[in-house]
Amino acid sequence: MKTVLRFTASVALLGIAVYLLDWQSLIRTLVALNPVTFCVAVLIASGQYLPMAYRWFMIVRAARPGAFRWHLQYFCMGTFLNTFTPANIGGDVYRFIKLQRNGRRYFVLLALFRERLVGLHAYLLGYLIFWFCYVLAGGPRSLLLDLLAGAIFVAQLGLWVLPVLLGRIRRHQWFAARSKIKAVMDTCWRASRFKSIGEFAKLFFLSMVALSIWYVALLYLANAMKIEIAPAALGIVVILAELIRLLPISVQGIGLREGAYAYVFTLLGASGEAGFALAAVGYLALTVSILLMGVVGMLLKETKCPSKSRLPKVT
Repeated sequence: MKTVLRFTASVALLGIAVYLLDWQSLIRTLVALNPVTFCVAVLIASGQYLPMAYRWFMIVRAARPGAFRWHLQYFCMGTFLNTFTPANIGGDVYRFIKLQRNGRRYFVLLALFRERLVGLHAYLLGYLIFWFCYVLAGGPRSLLLDLLAGAIFVAQLGLWVLPVLLGRIRRHQWFAARSKIKAVMDTCWRASRFKSIGEFAKLFFLSMVALSIWYVALLYLANAMKIEIAPAALGIVVILAELIRLLPISVQGIGLREGAYAYVFTLLGASGEAGFALAAVGYLALTVSILLMGVVGMLLKETKCPSKSRLPKVT
């Protein structure tokens, strides 16, 4: 039933876009793209998965011994499964099933939550950086995007104090009588704590590298399609769309991301039709790159994880 509702939402969102946009302008933008350019964009987009895979390797290697190649193999297969699930949870589920066989499930859940948390840090800071650069460049301002920047700044600060808040909340007597809720709180609290600033900095750096590669792929497509938009403005759109498409209300964000691109493009003084076209082509390139990761995962010869996993002490 949920799948039907998401499919309906995607069709409805695309239908609204079709009704509102100028299709002649949209077609002119799409025609400007050639197959070679698209293939190059796919290759660029594929590059983001290497730093993402190494980030995952750094998070789990203490609890799950094994060579990077082994972790890369199942990471690629998990990435491939994201194609068929909402909010990119297919890869998380696959990695959980893959790793929980070799040790306690708790540490796998901890690693998945930490990966999402670091990625969220990168998205929020990335938005603020692009917004600040856009303001300095003197482009058309939008009150909505300015207010969103303020909200994101507060959210970014909230993530920094999250370990302290969760640490105090989890000790409240209300949670003591509710073991399941307390277990979730404990997991979130431990996942939000890092051994050192250095550990967080390395994971955050890899997240920013992956995000930058995806941004470069879309910037390359925008230039090839002769779309007129400031680089900083495009960065704002890219990050907002990435955050919005995580909402599990449509099939793989179809309709939602295209509508977001078109709408935010207009807020920034650019063509909504151009934004819709860039989103359609960009996420088609992303889908192809995800399929390529599945091929890479199958080509990498799977090796067995050591039978004994070195589980770190939980503090």
